[in-house]
Amino acid sequence: FAASECFLTGTAANITPVAEIDRRKIGDGKIGDVTKKLQELYFDVIQGKKPEYLEWCTPVYNK
Repeated sequence: FAASECFLTGTAANITPVAEIDRRKIGDGKIGDVTKKLQELYFDVIQGKKPEYLEWCTPVYNK
């Protein structure tokens, strides 16, 4: 494989790093910089911590 990092994404998976595929290590086997940044941004957005993306969120309860 020629990937330096890999992740899965989906409703249940959120953004999940992949360390290996078919017993072959991806990169150094640790979460990559791009995956880490995407995870941080994703969780900030869905928790309403990024005002510029609040229109993407729909409140389901009152605080």
